[in-house]
Amino acid sequence: MVSSADTRTARPPVGLLAGSATAGLFALALALLLGGGAPQPSPIGLDSAGPVVDWALVMVPYPVTITALVTVGFGLLNGISPRHAPTTPVRAPARRINVLGALLWAALCLLSVFLLAVRFRAMAGDLRGLLDSVQVRALLAEAALACVAAVTAKWSPRLALPSALVALVPGPLTGHTLTADSPLVAQAALVAHVVAASLWVGGLLALGWLALRNRAAWAAVLPRYSTLALACVVVLAVSGMLAALQELHSFDQLLTNGYGALVLLKSAGLAGLIALGALQRRRVVRPGVDASGRDVLLLLGSEAILMMLVVALATGLSQTPPPN
Repeated sequence: MVSSADTRTARPPVGLLAGSATAGLFALALALLLGGGAPQPSPIGLDSAGPVVDWALVMVPYPVTITALVTVGFGLLNGISPRHAPTTPVRAPARRINVLGALLWAALCLLSVFLLAVRFRAMAGDLRGLLDSVQVRALLAEAALACVAAVTAKWSPRLALPSALVALVPGPLTGHTLTADSPLVAQAALVAHVVAASLWVGGLLALGWLALRNRAAWAAVLPRYSTLALACVVVLAVSGMLAALQELHSFDQLLTNGYGALVLLKSAGLAGLIALGALQRRRVVRPGVDASGRDVLLLLGSEAILMMLVVALATGLSQTPPPN
């Protein structure tokens, strides 16, 4: 049960998360405009669904990603929480967030399908052939797997994380990877990148929630998460480099086009998160439950802001055409 003091402490970070997510939307719009992934006018002779639908289609992947991170993060929390007293009070609320996150993830995927159907109908005049779209099929598969993740989280918390990770797979199998120099390498690298990022960033979200709700439970889980986070950072670095090499043909392209610029910005954001993680290990992980509440809140707030911006840049990058 959360005390009144805990509730008062939790309110500012909730507002901070909402503000960070909103800032991320603006960062995504800017990344799309600068990188070339923003909606373009329809070719002459083809009808358009309108700018509202076009912009909604490129912005919806951002909340889809956030809900996926929440689902993975709380699935991870359920999986690594030791079965003893400190974590008992938070199990039920963590499971509810896990289930709700998965259901919202599925709903947002279906919203994306609806928006694609609206655009397809405007351009083709009917919906015949809609299911021939690789993107539509991937979104439907992701929605179905997210629903499975919700059911799993409800009835078998220990299987919540594997089912959430499986639901991440359809997305990376479409898009840029299909046109890369080595599609199989690009797809494998991107799947590894997405899984590692989801475990790391989703885990940060869940651990932040836990730190504000129950410091004893947070201290019990933190060492396990810290070890996993370090492994995720290594996988992120290697898979990110492999994925970038599949799209960029020379070092100069990092500096001469929008796609390369977004790769650099995203890499800088991830480096910032790594630096904050190192600071957290020294100021928070080692002291454990005795860590300063001020240090915990400052680090959580800094990580939340940077995290949302990195997610926005990653979303923009996934929709920005790579250089020819």
